Amino acid sequence: MSTKRHFIKGFRKDPLKNVPLGIFLIVLSLTFILNPNLPSNIIEYLKSFETYSRFVPPPPEILLPAADFSLYLGIGLILLFVVRLLSKVAVWAAPENFSEGIFFIILNRLIINFVEEGGNFIILLSLCLVVLGTTIIIGEVMKYALKH
Repeated sequence: MSTKRHFIKGFRKDPLKNVPLGIFLIVLSLTFILNPNLPSNIIEYLKSFETYSRFVPPPPEILLPAADFSLYLGIGLILLFVVRLLSKVAVWAAPENFSEGIFFIILNRLIINFVEEGGNFIILLSLCLVVLGTTIIIGEVMKYALKH
């Protein structure tokens, strides 16, 4: 009986829980609207696997829209972070929005640097994982700081 009460007491309601999904869908739609050739570019890229019989790094025609998508998504999540703090609605979820937003903004920069300077795609993926791990740690530290 006390377990049920503890669960109900510990349950946190977040009225903004679906806002990140809404931001994602809006940004995804805008990416395709602003890049009308993107679907055909993606199809051509996927066909290149068959042609070369190996992995081929994505071309700039795919990476640059992905970079824009990443930037806009990051900005949207940072704005949600600010809304949570200012409105004091589910503030406990704000660090997650912040760390995700920072990740996507940095991802934008990594992709643009890769396209402009060339380089090894595996290094780009590795850097993305390093940034992801770092932003997760930052989010958890912020969450802990908000609790204490």
